Amino acid sequence: MKSQNERVLEYMKEHDGITSLQAYEKLGVTRLSARIKDLRTQGNIIFSDPVEVENRFGDMCEVSMYRLIKEAGK
Repeated sequence: MKSQNERVLEYMKEHDGITSLQAYEKLGVTRLSARIKDLRTQGNIIFSDPVEVENRFGDMCEVSMYRLIKEAGK
């Protein structure tokens, strides 16, 4: 069984990045920022960019998009 950290890292490698909503909906991860901290501690280089998304009420809001820049050991 894969850990949440492994799932988040794999998702970022396969996609352009990950937001908290994507982490919750796709991976069942409720504390993405904690997983990102773990991954950074392991030596992964991950940037956080603000992106605008539409919320469920139709309003635009800003969230963080985490992007893997360099995987640890590679």
